[in-house]
Amino acid sequence: MAGTPTATRKEHYDLSLAVWTRQEENIARMKNVLRSSMNPMKDEGEDLTNIITKVVMPAEVQKDVCNQDDIGQQAYAKFVEEHIKQMRLASGPE
Repeated sequence: MAGTPTATRKEHYDLSLAVWTRQEENIARMKNVLRSSMNPMKDEGEDLTNIITKVVMPAEVQKDVCNQDDIGQQAYAKFVEEHIKQMRLASGPE
């Protein structure tokens, strides 16, 4: 019959040697690209860079990220002062 394949395939086409070889080559190329791209852990620059887009963050964002521990501690102390201690004073002596 016209349009009927003459041979029946017994395995999925992705398992063929040609496809498998091409996928392995693509994987090797992708690894090389990833290795050659900027490693954010080895970057010696002063600027904070977005890992995905490679865009340099504004100075204020860099400052906030670098000081996030101090900012968090200040926010915690403020919360305790405004909410926990104030609630104890408002409820009176125990």
